[in-house]
Amino acid sequence: MITAETITTKQVEAVFHALATATERARSVMRLSQDSDIAPHTAAARINLILETLKGTLEREGAL
Repeated sequence: MITAETITTKQVEAVFHALATATERARSVMRLSQDSDIAPHTAAARINLILETLKGTLEREGAL
């Protein structure tokens, strides 16, 4: 867990970039699913992958 005593600029940047990347990827899945370009099970699988990747990044940075 990141605390006021342990936080670094590198961690802030890494968390920001991880969240921004996850947001953009999720937005892409949302657009594809709204346009019916992908099936619901495919959208769910992609969102789960995005979340797992985000979780891994946050764990590596000590944010979880």
